[in-house]
Amino acid sequence: MQTWAKRGIQSALVTGGLLMLGTGIASAQENVNPDAAPSTIDGGITVPIDMEKNAVGLPVASQRELPEFHREISNDRVSRANPLVRDAGDRVDTSAATRGNVVQPNVVVPVDVCGNAVAAGSDASVDTTCGQTVTQPAAVLTDGSNGSLAGNVAAVGLAVPAQVTGNSIAVLGNSYAHTSAVQAASTGGDITTSGDRGTLSGNIAAAQGAVPAQVTNNAVGGGGNAYSDSDAATSAESLGSLKTDGDNSSVGGNVVGVPLAPIAAVNGNGVAGAGNADSIARNSATSDAGTTRTGLNGIPSWTQTSGDPATLAGNVVQPQLAGPVSVDDNAIAGAANSSATSSTVNDAEAGGFTSTTGEGSTLSGNLADAPVALPVSGGGNAVSAIGNTAAKHSNDVTAKAGEGTYTNGDHSVLAANTLSASPAGAADACGDAVAGAGNATAFCDNDVTSDTGGYNGTTGNDSVVSGNIAQVPAVVPAEAYGVAAGVVGAPTSTTDEHKVLTSGGTPNSQDDNGTVSSNIVTAPTAVGAQAFGDAAALVGNPNTDTASDTVLVAGGPSNATGHHGSASGNIVQAPTSNPAQAFGDTVVAVGNGTSNVDSELDSTSGGDAVSDGAEGAIAGNVVSVPEASAVEVFGSAVGAGSNVESDAANDYSSLAGGDVTTTGDRGSLSGNAVAAQVAAPVQAFADTVTAAANGDSNTFGVTKVVAGGDSTTSGKDASVSGNLVTVPANAAPEVFGEPVTAAGISKTTSDSTLLSKAGGKTTTAGNGDAVTANDVPVPVEAAGQVYDIPVEVLGQATALVHTTTTQTTGEEADGARSNEAPRGIDLPASVDRLLGASDIPSLTNLSRLPVGSETVSTLPVNHIPDTDQLTSLDLPSTAPALEEERSFGGTLPLVGGFGSTPVIRGLLPLAPAGRSLPTLPTAPIAVPALPVVVPVAPVAQPRSLDTPTRTALPTASLSGVKLNTTGDALKAAGAGDERSLGAPALAGLDTQSLFGSLEDTIQMSRI
Repeated sequence: MQTWAKRGIQSALVTGGLLMLGTGIASAQENVNPDAAPSTIDGGITVPIDMEKNAVGLPVASQRELPEFHREISNDRVSRANPLVRDAGDRVDTSAATRGNVVQPNVVVPVDVCGNAVAAGSDASVDTTCGQTVTQPAAVLTDGSNGSLAGNVAAVGLAVPAQVTGNSIAVLGNSYAHTSAVQAASTGGDITTSGDRGTLSGNIAAAQGAVPAQVTNNAVGGGGNAYSDSDAATSAESLGSLKTDGDNSSVGGNVVGVPLAPIAAVNGNGVAGAGNADSIARNSATSDAGTTRTGLNGIPSWTQTSGDPATLAGNVVQPQLAGPVSVDDNAIAGAANSSATSSTVNDAEAGGFTSTTGEGSTLSGNLADAPVALPVSGGGNAVSAIGNTAAKHSNDVTAKAGEGTYTNGDHSVLAANTLSASPAGAADACGDAVAGAGNATAFCDNDVTSDTGGYNGTTGNDSVVSGNIAQVPAVVPAEAYGVAAGVVGAPTSTTDEHKVLTSGGTPNSQDDNGTVSSNIVTAPTAVGAQAFGDAAALVGNPNTDTASDTVLVAGGPSNATGHHGSASGNIVQAPTSNPAQAFGDTVVAVGNGTSNVDSELDSTSGGDAVSDGAEGAIAGNVVSVPEASAVEVFGSAVGAGSNVESDAANDYSSLAGGDVTTTGDRGSLSGNAVAAQVAAPVQAFADTVTAAANGDSNTFGVTKVVAGGDSTTSGKDASVSGNLVTVPANAAPEVFGEPVTAAGISKTTSDSTLLSKAGGKTTTAGNGDAVTANDVPVPVEAAGQVYDIPVEVLGQATALVHTTTTQTTGEEADGARSNEAPRGIDLPASVDRLLGASDIPSLTNLSRLPVGSETVSTLPVNHIPDTDQLTSLDLPSTAPALEEERSFGGTLPLVGGFGSTPVIRGLLPLAPAGRSLPTLPTAPIAVPALPVVVPVAPVAQPRSLDTPTRTALPTASLSGVKLNTTGDALKAAGAGDERSLGAPALAGLDTQSLFGSLEDTIQMSRI
């Protein structure tokens, strides 16, 4: 026994010594010698787990603190898994076999479960702090210069911290958590190699991910009361630049970079099933993937490579993603009460600036760029099934993916081309209050920034199929916020949102003496759907108060040069701006509802297009197709058996494209421009519809829609160059200011201003063949506004509508045409109650009229005018032409039995045939040219007498018409005089005979 024991002790000592020696060797390898050849396979997966300071309340015992658990699960670094193997590797030079190629997966997943309280039969409480920090650097330095299949890197740097802290859960009992937690995880580092003068060398494929996940500070009440007052902060980093080159190489220096920076969070929510839940939380998360804090000349550069001169070298492919996905600070109750009061700050950033070159090369220096920023959040919402909920939420979110790009393809073939798609979006549900059978109160302050891509620059001088750019920048908000909706309850929302979405930037390509080079195709897009500040209920009292400020920017101006080039410097751009909104609408079946909204939106897509095709062939041509609209439904109130009110202010600007400038001097088929600019605002607002209800809509709005701008070119000493073909199209279909009621009261008040502009001035000049320097404008315009048409059935519908519409289509010498309503003869507001069906209205607004050189104070109605006041005759320009043999001089001709007095239809009856009337003294009469309402049953159409002639579709508009079905129904039933029943006095008025046409209103005739 003693012998066996002795031998066992000796074996243990030897084994322990070897292990200690191996540990020392492994530790020494942490200090990397930059001159030493890197390991071919390195990296590893590390999962440190910390579980501590968690409490649970059990039925059979008082509160117990769960056992602590600390463990690190790791495969360690593969290269030092066995020290003996590592020692053998150090003694054997494997660099000739591995050629400096590196494969490095490096993943760190720290897990922190701390400060949680669970009441499962008795009370549980926690008051503590928690912290966890893990760092695992993973820089790579290698070289494949002058090699074949050398110096290539495949790397994965991934940091995924998971934080579960500050949660309070009550199943049977009361739970309380007061926890402060901080967590951080980082990995990655710069990756540097080279493929200079190599073959299949110096290439990089790297995935850099920073993905923090949080489930913190939630209060969940099942069969008890849960309360959490906690804060949590987490950060994840996978940093590092990607630097290589493929100069003088074949298939060298190429880069595929995939930075990912999402955030996943479920924080600060109060959820009550059959108990009470309250959460007060402060949450934050930061995610950085692929970013770098150092760069060339002080400018941070994430990816940097080159391919001069080379073949299939220096190309870059880089999809990038940034954006938190969070469900924070919501109050949800089943048959209980819940509240959530908290703040959230999330910041996610992926990628950065990228530069490469393909100068003097073939198929080199090309870029494929796809940055995506998409923050998604659901926060500050209050939802109650049966109970009371209250949520108060502050949200500050930034998501940024990618930056600008630059490449150079001079003296090259199929090089330095750029393809970019860079959507920037935002999806939010914030400050919504939804009540099933209870009360829900929501407050949200939401501040969101989403940014993708940037400037795209390239060159293609003296090149073939190089320096071209194709890009699709897009901004896409999709959200519902500040909405109050109830089935049987009282939802209330107060929301303030600020949002800025930016995608892409200026595409810029310069090319002299190129062939199929420096062309630009771009389609910047601003689109989206926003529903906010709406109140709706089946049976209840919904109320919302919302302020919204949204800025959308997609792309930028396009610049290209095709000077002395062939099929170069051409631009095709199709910018569109079509954000859609529905806000400030109130819809209630039974109850009382109000919405109060102040909205601002500024949307810009694309910009100017500038090119140069001088001395070129098929160069410097521009095709521009901008389209802008305003798609909105707002400020309307709809009620049945309820009281509904909507107050909305709207400031909306939608701009697409800009000026087009190019030249084709001394060129062939160059410097031509084709532009189709479409402006089409589509709006419905300030409409009040009630049935046995009271409704009130009040709106104030300014809308600006602009598509395109001026177009300028020239074609001096050219052939088929410098031509302009423009098709500006302008339409404004709108329905607004309509009160409609059945056995109720509908009121509408609206003041709106609309500017709709398509295209602009066109200028060209030059000389050459017959198809040079031609200017062909084809403007198309239509207006279809329908407004101010009260409709009532056994009720009262009133409207006070003022609108100013200005439409500019193409080049108009006299500027924009403005149509300001109301127009025509303005009847007094009291006319509905004071006039009978057979009465003539008193035109009180025409109080002073010019008669010759003097002014009379009244318009003669139903009697012969006082001839002492009339001294001369001024016929209106619209008066019917008299026979040529009639000559006026200074007096009127004798007309029939009236002698020298003219007949004015409607003032005196015409003389019967064969009867002579006394001759009155000669009386020259001055008849002013009045605005005229030409009735076309059943609506009135105001027309302008001075609208300039233009190539346009006919204008159709409806305004100022009162439709009264009550009077018609009573009259058909034989009820007699409608006035005795309180019907409006004008219900039976024949507007055709009252107002007549222009000829019937003022007419000279013979008896």
